[in-house]
Amino acid sequence: MNDHDTLVAALRRMGLVDDAPRRMRHGEDASRRMTQGEDAPRRMKDVDDAHAPRVVLTPLAGGVSSDIYRADLPGGPVCVKRALAKLKVAAEWHAPTERNRFEAAWLRFAADVTPDAVPRVLGVDDAGLAFAMDWLDPLHYPVWKTALLSGDADAGIAADVGQRLACIHAASADRPDLARAFATDESFHALRLDPYLLECARRHAAVAPVLRALAERTASTRRVLVHGDVSPKNILVGPRGPVFVDAECAWFGDPAFDLAFCLNHLLLKCVHRPARAPAFLAAYRALAQTYLTGVTWESAAALEARTAELLDGLLLARVDGKSPVEYLRTDVQRACVRGFALARLNAQAAGRGDAAHSGNAARSVEAARSVEAARSADAARAAQVARSADACGPLDQLARAWQGHLLRSPLLEESA
Repeated sequence: MNDHDTLVAALRRMGLVDDAPRRMRHGEDASRRMTQGEDAPRRMKDVDDAHAPRVVLTPLAGGVSSDIYRADLPGGPVCVKRALAKLKVAAEWHAPTERNRFEAAWLRFAADVTPDAVPRVLGVDDAGLAFAMDWLDPLHYPVWKTALLSGDADAGIAADVGQRLACIHAASADRPDLARAFATDESFHALRLDPYLLECARRHAAVAPVLRALAERTASTRRVLVHGDVSPKNILVGPRGPVFVDAECAWFGDPAFDLAFCLNHLLLKCVHRPARAPAFLAAYRALAQTYLTGVTWESAAALEARTAELLDGLLLARVDGKSPVEYLRTDVQRACVRGFALARLNAQAAGRGDAAHSGNAARSVEAARSVEAARSADAARAAQVARSADACGPLDQLARAWQGHLLRSPLLEESA
């Protein structure tokens, strides 16, 4: 069965395509032959065919982990998504295909919290590893990434992204039912922790211990329902605010990952469009500040501290991980990001006194103590920031350091 037939069968199981074949009206065949000739070919969509209802599938570009189609049905267009076992990247990268089901469940939960923030799920087909959702016309729902790549960094949009993300996180915080429903640790490890942080640990031995500690802390922090891929390419700018799509990494875990993942892209755009760096940093601050204002389930300062440290690893991951950003094309651009990230990761390792970083072999119990010590250090740093009314938070400190690093870096050319 080809892709078309497979997806049509999935749509049929979802109840979006009528099982009944299209029958020609009486006399339609004779009329066609009179006007077109006795030998006129019978086109698949013009004749009685029980296996091919009127469905036109158009593949959409952009996804590396799924096949995505616009499906034109008799009742109008819908979007159909089917997970892939092997992702479409240069590196060998596999992930569980059951993630489609969790993505649809995340979208349904988010729709209950803030309906305008997600497309409506129309049906799910577990057998075909596919689901369907509303078709959002790109003319009215442009991808945020497109505007950012052109240098258009709207701080208002960024603030709205932060507000909606915090709202979804707050509604899901510390809920045992969601923790059970989204226990997708294996998928999150395969799609996020391993290809990003742990892949960089394999490539950069000097900072491997701190990268592994970041991955371990992220994996063990379970507070909210995480989207897992809050990237500008997965945010549409709709008439009623930003819309989140592509939640196939959905996981009940650390909210710092979602915040860091999105902020990371705003930092990276500074290298892509150096002349627009102040605007990107304004958007970064607007998103961070609005999000942190909505944090109610834990100390906002503690979450901010985790986010800033995670950002160091994610910056490195987007040039040296399995999924480097495609718009940093030159060695100079990638070296700019790599140098900044490695310096900060080394500072993290030195600040924590990481036993593995100093060359000592760590047994499992010592590793556990190291993670606990890191958490205590996080809390102490957060408290120190909170005590100082004049001190800026760690995310703003990172932005200031990043801006200074860009000014000191070799001349960065605007990307085409």
